[in-house]
Amino acid sequence: MKVAFFGSYLFLVPVLLKRFEFVDIYVERKSYASESLRQYYERKIASSEKAKLFIVPENGPIILPHQRYDLGFAASFGRIFKSNDIAKFKYLFNLHPGPISLARGRHPLPCAIKFNHQFVGITIHQITNEDIDAGPILFETKIAKQDQPYKIMDLMIQELALATFQIALKLVIDTFPNITLTPNGATDDTYYPPLSNSDLVKIMNS
Repeated sequence: MKVAFFGSYLFLVPVLLKRFEFVDIYVERKSYASESLRQYYERKIASSEKAKLFIVPENGPIILPHQRYDLGFAASFGRIFKSNDIAKFKYLFNLHPGPISLARGRHPLPCAIKFNHQFVGITIHQITNEDIDAGPILFETKIAKQDQPYKIMDLMIQELALATFQIALKLVIDTFPNITLTPNGATDDTYYPPLSNSDLVKIMNS
């Protein structure tokens, strides 16, 4: 199968490389400017002959026009996939770092802290159109939100993301091309617009 990964959660890529012959990796230019992300790529992925890196510019198409994929996975990817990009996949999934039933949108963990949600978690859902976090769900994990500093909670979410991704990936491989998905059930009141920079700084330094 032809597989692509999008985003800065590069710690998920080695999981893909264990299961597929080759993976194209797409990282936003502004994300790749992070020294820690570049170092992770250079230490853990760059030497692999099973991966190719593409740097995504701020403007223009995400994917080269000739590319077509069986599977795509996005995790911590800041661009919204447009219809012409979505059409290049049999299945395109997004790993959303929060329960979609509680917090759709760009900053689910900061929103969970700011608005005192009872749960945090991970949702892996299909991207079927340009609506935000609205596609059918492949797998979701929820845990009780703990009274911990943001940095600790963020590490917990990343660990949960890795475990959830491994489970979801097995489901995908075992059932492809007839993957079982459940309705999203998203409602307008579960969508949170991106928080302001001042809110994010305050929450992330808490």
